[in-house]
Amino acid sequence: MNVTLYNAAMTALRASALESLALLELYVKTPTAVPDHSSVVEEVKKHARSLAENEAAARALQQYFQPQQPQASATPRPPSRPITEEELMQRSPTFRKSPAGKAREDKQKETQPSEEDNGG
Repeated sequence: MNVTLYNAAMTALRASALESLALLELYVKTPTAVPDHSSVVEEVKKHARSLAENEAAARALQQYFQPQQPQASATPRPPSRPITEEELMQRSPTFRKSPAGKAREDKQKETQPSEEDNGG
């Protein structure tokens, strides 16, 4: 359904429903404002039916014809994997300065053979 046509139909249904609701409130809350009391019950019934019909029609339009929002077409990203501490040591100077980074550097220094151990 054309979006403009859908919006026009929904606006018209809402306007009719609000008009019926306003008249119902007038009849129920201030009956003295109604000049002819002989047909008040019939008027209330008529506007109650109109309100129900307009609301039902609006719900039907929403259910079957509501325009769908276009979904953002983002390029799919490959599944991410957690970064290892080794990668973090290579990439992040902040991590290298942190206590965990310094401890890792110290551990690496201990496991690497020194030049003296190699006969140098």
